[in-house]
Amino acid sequence: MSWQPTATIERLRSRAALTDKVRRFFHHRGVMEVDTPLLAEYTVTCPHLESFEVSDSLANKTWYLQTSPEMAMKRLLAAGSGAIFQLGKAFRAQENGHKHNAEFTLLEWYRPKFDYHELQQEVFDLIDFVLGRQATSRLTYQEVFEKALGFSPFSVEVADLMKVAKKHELDVALTLEDKKDDWLDVLFSHLIEPELGWDGPCAIENYPVSQAVMAKTRVVDGVEVAERFEVYLHGMELANGFGELDNAETLLKRFNENNKERERLSKQEIAICERFIAAMKSGLGQCSGVALGFDRLLMIALKAKHIEEVVSFPFCTE
Repeated sequence: MSWQPTATIERLRSRAALTDKVRRFFHHRGVMEVDTPLLAEYTVTCPHLESFEVSDSLANKTWYLQTSPEMAMKRLLAAGSGAIFQLGKAFRAQENGHKHNAEFTLLEWYRPKFDYHELQQEVFDLIDFVLGRQATSRLTYQEVFEKALGFSPFSVEVADLMKVAKKHELDVALTLEDKKDDWLDVLFSHLIEPELGWDGPCAIENYPVSQAVMAKTRVVDGVEVAERFEVYLHGMELANGFGELDNAETLLKRFNENNKERERLSKQEIAICERFIAAMKSGLGQCSGVALGFDRLLMIALKAKHIEEVVSFPFCTE
């Protein structure tokens, strides 16, 4: 049995240097570093994310390793923290692969008074600072589907999405009864994502509202869309950002819809965090936030093919 780290010591030195560089980027811009709990009594309701549960037999209670520091950081924002960032561990069960590790390092930051386009630019600025000056591009979710596959994702029917998957010989475990968003996600991840960001960071914005529970919405060309963007580089998703929604009633409605979807998928219902809802009732004001995969950024910087090449000891499933 090998005991050696999967990343070379040289690459771990590069990791340490990147950590320092990221912190200098935010400190120079006056963004405060914060530290929130990894283990909490709450977790996300998202149907497509699974949390690790930690059983406390003494207290007869279940705790959760956090999939993201989002809810805790937003409570800090509501308390008046101002601009903040966090660089630390996050955990997502059932996520392993060449660019996934169940325990990973996430860079997440929030900018009060920024709209989501201003935050997009700051993501580009960070990538420039780390990797050197890069050409950047922006496309809407609708434009990228029309350009790559020839249809609008907002008006297409599930039956037509099935035909596209069959045409491209995708092995998809979905049926007509599955949600349109699931089909769109499969086509995006297999046929669009691998082609994005090869000339520099590419931001895709204005996603369907159903794909962005925590985002504000706006109407663009007669279609209601979410103020969500994702940044892709070298065919890989690097960052996911929102114009942050702080309407507590709307958030509660969306969380309950998530739990209904979890029930449909035979997954456990997740209790909604009352402290988070109380914080949202107090309000964030205009604010945008983004989460960026630190390990993936390092993979790109070092031209690594597998996440195991940039972490000391990957999550072990054996």
